[in-house]
Amino acid sequence: EGRVAIDWRVELASDGQQTLHWRWVESHGPAVAEPTRNGFGFFLITRVLSGDFGGTATLRYAVEGVVCELVAPLDGSQVVSVQV
Repeated sequence: EGRVAIDWRVELASDGQQTLHWRWVESHGPAVAEPTRNGFGFFLITRVLSGDFGGTATLRYAVEGVVCELVAPLDGSQVVSVQV
């Protein structure tokens, strides 16, 4: 019965570097509590995913649902056309 909203944006710095901001937000599901220990999924998201993208990944356990955010630089092969 819950929902997941995924949104993303690309920010352009003054030096021309593009950064991806990606966010996953759960809502309208069962109440969430922070786990007492970190499991394999936490490891995959915070270490492997952030490492593969060269950025950072964070998980927040809000009562309404989990929030996962990834911030990573885009290299030349991933450049997105951004209109300002």
